[in-house]
Parts: sequence; C-alpha cells; structure tokens
Amino acid sequence: MAGRNFDAAVAKMDDNMKSSLPVDKLREYWQSLTAQYGPFEKQLGIQTVKRRYEIATVECAFGSNRVFIRIAFNEQKQVNGLFSSAESN
Repeated sequence: MAGRNFDAAVAKMDDNMKSSLPVDKLREYWQSLTAQYGPFEKQLGIQTVKRRYEIATVECAFGSNRVFIRIAFNEQKQVNGLFSSAESN
C-alpha cells in the first residue's frame, strides 16, 4: 500500500476481502491513515504470529505517529483481514 499499488494489494485478498475492500475503498483507507496520522515515512518492523490464521503486524512511521497495521492471512496465503491502530509519539 505504501507504494500506492492498490490493484496489486487487492489481488492478494480472498474473495470476501475483495468485495468488502475493493481498490477504491483500499485507497480511501490508506488516504484516511495519512490524513489522520501524517505522511507515510517508513516501515519500522514486522512481526508475525501463527494462530488460527497467520497475522503480520507491520509497524510504520506516519508523521510523528507509530501505526500498527495488522494483516491476517488464510491458509492459501490470501489476505482475509486488515486492521490498524496507532500510538502518538
């Protein structure tokens, strides 16, 4: 998403995610993150855990905020969940 290649990001989603978060909605989601937290600066780290699903937590710097983007993957390695939270510095 940081590269603004939303078509490629959506292509990696399962059918439910594609219908609930198509390209235009994913673009809006990213724009809302940058509007709320500042411009994307860099990825700070990534951590993955395997539970029922594999979940990757990507820590990013947006302006003076740390934003945690959690991406859930199904057994076929398709994105089936996307969540975010932030901490102000």
